Amino acid sequence: MYLMLRCTIKYASSSGFQNSEQMSCALVIGATSTLGKAVVRRLAFAGYKVAATGDCPNSIGKVAEDNKKVGGDVTAFSLDVTNPEHRKELIQKAAEKLGGLDTLVIVPPQNEIRGEIVETSEQDFDKLFADKLSIPFRLSQVALPTLAKSKNGSIIYITSCFGFQPSIDMGLYSVASNSVLSLTKAVAQSAAKKGVRVNSVVSGMVEGDGTGAVWDNASEEEAKQIKQHLETMIPLGRLGRPSDVASYVEFLASNKSRIPNEEYATRRTNLMRILKKEVKTGEKQVVVVMKGAQKSYIAPDVPHAFRQKSHFRYLSGITTSDCYYLIQCGVQSSSSELAILFANRRSEYEELWEGPLPTESEWEKTSKFSEIVPTNRLLQTLEKVVDKGTAVFFDTNSDDFLAKFLQTKANSVRDINHFIERLRVVKSENEMDSMRDVCNLGGQTMSSMISGARNLHNENAICGLLEFEGRRRGSEMQAYPPVIAGGVRANTIHYLEANNDLNPSECVLVDAGCDLNGYVSDVTRCFPISGYWSDAQLSLYEALLYVHEELISYAHNMEKVRLSALFKRMNELLAASFSELGLIKSTDHKEMIHLAEKLCPHHVSHYLGMDVHDCPAISRDIDLPGNVSFTIEPGVYVPMDWNVPEFRGIGYRIEDDVATNPSGGIELLTAAVPRDPIEIQRLMGTTE
Repeated sequence: MYLMLRCTIKYASSSGFQNSEQMSCALVIGATSTLGKAVVRRLAFAGYKVAATGDCPNSIGKVAEDNKKVGGDVTAFSLDVTNPEHRKELIQKAAEKLGGLDTLVIVPPQNEIRGEIVETSEQDFDKLFADKLSIPFRLSQVALPTLAKSKNGSIIYITSCFGFQPSIDMGLYSVASNSVLSLTKAVAQSAAKKGVRVNSVVSGMVEGDGTGAVWDNASEEEAKQIKQHLETMIPLGRLGRPSDVASYVEFLASNKSRIPNEEYATRRTNLMRILKKEVKTGEKQVVVVMKGAQKSYIAPDVPHAFRQKSHFRYLSGITTSDCYYLIQCGVQSSSSELAILFANRRSEYEELWEGPLPTESEWEKTSKFSEIVPTNRLLQTLEKVVDKGTAVFFDTNSDDFLAKFLQTKANSVRDINHFIERLRVVKSENEMDSMRDVCNLGGQTMSSMISGARNLHNENAICGLLEFEGRRRGSEMQAYPPVIAGGVRANTIHYLEANNDLNPSECVLVDAGCDLNGYVSDVTRCFPISGYWSDAQLSLYEALLYVHEELISYAHNMEKVRLSALFKRMNELLAASFSELGLIKSTDHKEMIHLAEKLCPHHVSHYLGMDVHDCPAISRDIDLPGNVSFTIEPGVYVPMDWNVPEFRGIGYRIEDDVATNPSGGIELLTAAVPRDPIEIQRLMGTTE
């Protein structure tokens, strides 16, 4: 009976909801130069789809092939960018091949013009300015309409520090390099109106990029002496490397932070507006006391990985450990906020081992404190600020001593968590962009892991592969300890050991997420470790996939999404799908629902944002407004004593991240990772 279900499945791929599945796509001009190769390599390693162009078919083809050998997605184009028609053709073909275009990187040809500027020939003058200025500008013009369609469009020019200070034998190169700086500023002003960022990377002397005129024509011994002399003048103690430049290109192409500084101030103002409505008679001011995460140690001198408390980061933007943050405001609507940051500086000895902390000005950009105070003066400051006319809001579970101290000083002390969660559950547009970034990253990471997981012998190997694929794409850490469970271990819903051997006949369940800029993803996929499904494995997977796709379609078409209604719908779908499969034998509706709940004992969804189980104080029985992100994750966990032997011990969960649209429906944030069993096999290389 279960073999027939494959023909009955309907997928929701055409249901009309919005997907966020675009991988970042970059076009690199001048990809056969030393710097160009480094940029292509860096972006491809970071998970970009890259179009690389050069005027020599063999050379650019080799660049693409070299990157493909190590897993890079690089396509070669051999077109003459000095030709206006070729420029248009290049942008069009690159966008078609990559599925869009997010970043244009223009690496100029290596400089070969030397000597006194007044002796420059007209031909050399025209060529250098064409390479450095005219062609990059014309390429930018042609690419701008396509880049404007991206949510993260950017143009990156490469220029030289000789643009700041001319060199004796490279005067013309210095003038042209300076022109690129002006070009960057001018194009940035116009492109910003179309939502496209424009930046330039200004390099110093970089080995092999053609800027080293002072040693390029010297003998080997002279060149060595010149380089040694220059290195003594450079704080880093060495010349630049192409990889250094490439790393800055990747940084500028990425979204390292989506949240502008002003948004933190807006959050604090919105919180105060809520808290002022909670004050009691006689209370004249509101004081918020936030305690940041403290550094902790797994052993002497061995710290745990640090992550700031999300509420603290949400309000202050500060990611440093062992800080406190105080916000004070009168209850009158006209009262202004006063903020104090409590933080300690590191000694020279501590900096030697741990490095410097952010500067006070860097902290102030997001937290806008009026005063910064050492943490040992926290109680002394609270003595002055808090009195019997004060309503204090504090995470009362974070510090018993501090909570009791505040209770002796204030008129009232109330827990702040629920009030902050009321703000956090609905994301701003900037936060939604952050969620799209991290969920796309999480989807790409999961897809790459699946493609490399075939016939791995231990769950821990998958854990390492996940870490590698996520971090190389920019993930700061894993969002939570991943669940990597082979065979019957998948029936332990939060199985965290991930250290058992994998049997080639087993399926493996992987539940993992990425952490990027303080926001997290949460994705679960299941796949056969051999790359081939057994009949029972495939039929049960397809039965669950049917439920998952129907739930996504159901959520998309709800007038108002309500997670409790989604949960009820999941149980109904599980009962019907498993009954058709033969996993549930009863025909009594109430009993079928009971058995479905036994096979899937968890909820269908939780909120998602800065934490994986975000905003737990917010009810799942409310109508959701737009810009609320959450998961959809039906599962099935068949016990070893279930009365249908062929499915015993199989555990599956299919989990995606979605968000409500302000205009209605939902947006699928993790579409970058496939769910279809054939697509999963295609990733693993076991089907065409």
